Amino acid sequence: MAFVGAPLSAAKKLQLRDHMEQERQLTPEGLAELRRRLEARRDALIRAKRAAEEIEYPDPESEEIARVSPEELERIDFPSGIIPEEEITDEVTEIDDAIVRMQAEQYGVCDRCGKEISFDRLEQFPYTRHCSNCARIMEKQKRDLEAEGHQVSDPEY
Repeated sequence: MAFVGAPLSAAKKLQLRDHMEQERQLTPEGLAELRRRLEARRDALIRAKRAAEEIEYPDPESEEIARVSPEELERIDFPSGIIPEEEITDEVTEIDDAIVRMQAEQYGVCDRCGKEISFDRLEQFPYTRHCSNCARIMEKQKRDLEAEGHQVSDPEY
């Protein structure tokens, strides 16, 4: 027979989650692995950007395209999975910033509260600048501002 206790309060859930996150902290080995992953992702993004730059797209105003019927356009096999150049540039910048923080021994420290960011969070978001608690606070602030009708950009996690 299983014992079912009272449900946990929101504060207790946050406290438990924070405790669980603190169990796995960043080690030198973990830092080296995250750096390898960041560098591999950066290299892949740069290769994708170069490949996209080599694709020759026809001018949408050209006579060649004008002669293609809408039905034919639907059958054309366009490349999938292409990441917009701006997104690639933004992500490469985030990765470069994370590597600079690693070199300065500031990686894994929350920009907002100064506490250590858990290894689990860094594994999930390797170039995050905020611990999970601050990220939740910032996300709530964003939702509150949006509810008031303000247009807000995504917070940096």
